[in-house]
Amino acid sequence: MKTSRSIEWIARADDAGARADVVLGRRIPGLSRRIARRLAHAGALHIDDRAAPPSHLVVAGERLVLVLDVAAIDPPELVVLHVTDDFVYASKPAGVHTHRLGPDGAPTLADAVARRFPECGTASADPREGGAIHRLDRDTTGVTAFARNAAAWRRGRLAMADPRTGKVYAALVRAPCPMQWPPRADLMRIRDVPHAWWDVADLPQPRSVSPVRLEMALGHGADRGSVAVRDDGRLTRCDLVPLAVGDSLHADGRTRALFAVALGRGHRHQIRVHLAWLGLPIEGDDRYGASAPSGTSPGSWLGLHCAALDLSACCPGEQPVTAPPPSAFARRLSELHLQSWAGPEHTW
Repeated sequence: MKTSRSIEWIARADDAGARADVVLGRRIPGLSRRIARRLAHAGALHIDDRAAPPSHLVVAGERLVLVLDVAAIDPPELVVLHVTDDFVYASKPAGVHTHRLGPDGAPTLADAVARRFPECGTASADPREGGAIHRLDRDTTGVTAFARNAAAWRRGRLAMADPRTGKVYAALVRAPCPMQWPPRADLMRIRDVPHAWWDVADLPQPRSVSPVRLEMALGHGADRGSVAVRDDGRLTRCDLVPLAVGDSLHADGRTRALFAVALGRGHRHQIRVHLAWLGLPIEGDDRYGASAPSGTSPGSWLGLHCAALDLSACCPGEQPVTAPPPSAFARRLSELHLQSWAGPEHTW
């Protein structure tokens, strides 16, 4: 079942004389000229309420309207975690994008936020972002922040790139048995990590285990959309510590372990790539995992949850915001009968 929505643009003086599909592709975020041309040929383009071809030469002041078919589903249910003068903190569910990647995509979390907080819809430089200052992968859950005004959006974007911002994730991984810590001898142990890095996440606390800092360069992977460790990539950093392990082996010959991961210098897919590189792929990650996880279908669930976000170091007046694991994540942890990690001497 399909429904439609319209996007429009009022031609400016510097649009005059250009083709309509060129103007729309240049002016509408997420819309390419190729898609605009195809839709116009199908009769979806109207200029001043009259059907027009993509080759129409635009005149300043004309109203260009493009009718799009979109999936007839409502935005996801919105769970608001905290609201301040500058930001809305929402809990992102699995299976939806943070914001639209194109104008005719399915409704996203940003759409749900903008419906309740309309000011977020115009806070970001790119309207399709809906004020989002960062983006979680489609199947990653947890705290997501949306700015309520343009100044907050700019501050928030800078904060997300600042290592002082607290970003703590819970990651359920497929671990070897027995699990060694640290998993690589060339990793640097952290001696003075503030306890707040971990206790804001509402997760089990590590027992006398030193977190490890991992620094590596990430860049484009072997195929489109993937990321890989590479010497010419951008330097990234994360701090990680094991919290708990399962009490049994699975069909893949591995156990399951729960980690807390605090991001420093970030990159797309960073946690997923870092943990896979350590031989600890996230359960449900069919892109970077070595094999399909036990008990789930590839691509149906990802054991990664953004448990806490703290913008206070860069955005005065903000405070740490936490999100409890969603029901599917909590249920999976319960099924695994995890035990607190007691260090390398831990036995199964």
